[in-house]
Parts: sequence; C-alpha cells; structure tokens
Amino acid sequence: MHPSEQMTDFPGVVMSTAPAFHYTNVDPETRAALVALCQEYVWRIDFGYAETIPELFTEHGSWSGPWGEMAGQAELATAWTRRATETVKTRHMLTSLRFTHATPDEALGWVGQIVFVADETQPMSITPSIIAENMDTYERGPDGLWRFSSRRVVILAQ
Repeated sequence: MHPSEQMTDFPGVVMSTAPAFHYTNVDPETRAALVALCQEYVWRIDFGYAETIPELFTEHGSWSGPWGEMAGQAELATAWTRRATETVKTRHMLTSLRFTHATPDEALGWVGQIVFVADETQPMSITPSIIAENMDTYERGPDGLWRFSSRRVVILAQ
C-alpha cells in the first residue's frame, strides 16, 4: 500500500483516490496566494503581531494542536492575544509546502515547519526547538482572499 493511501489528515478524503490529490490542480496564482498566507501567519507570530492572526482565518475557522483547540473568531482572538503577551521569541522556517484543490474555492495544504524558540532576553539557538507539520484547509472568500478554514499542528519532534 502506498503511504498516500494511509493518509487520514482530512476527514472524508481518501487521498489515493481523491481527484484533488494531485498538486498540479493548483494554478500558480493560487499557490502563490496560499504560500503568502502561510508565510504571513508565521511572520505575524515571529515579529510581534500574533494578536492579528485571527484575521487570517475564516469566521468559523479553527486551530488545533498540542496547546489546545480554538474554534471561531472569539476563541482565536483570546488565544492569539494571550500569545502576543508572551516573552518568548520564535522564528519559523517553512518547508515542503504542498497544496491541492478540493473545490475551486477550497484547498488542502501540508506545510512543514522548523521552529526556533528562545526567551526574549536570550540568543536564539541554532538547534530547532520544534519540527512540526500543519494540515490546513483554506477557503477563498467573496473578497477573493484565501484564509485558513482550519489548521491542525502536529509535532513531529521536540
């Protein structure tokens, strides 16, 4: 069995048979917009704008990972406002970004990340603190902008 046949990252999608499994169904413009969205997400975290992360999610967007679960703008705002007050500094490096369309206005994404973490007063280590994978769903809104519908963070190494 091919590893893609075992993927269950997205409920209801059998990856090996989904017509959307092929990355070639994402045009360069959409791919650029999704990469920009993912980069904007980590830039806001890394450079002190974490409280603005909910703007990158749909109205009913959700985030789940090792630090909890958030659903909807109110919960996202509470969590990201709290994150903005922390003294930890981070730098996220994104890798292995892969996108595929589920529908013309919905896409799925797999985004690897390597995260470096340090206390605000300490120098950053050259050793990563976290290696993770994000399983995302994205929706294109009526304004033409892509936003996260959901983001699931899975820690691979810590």
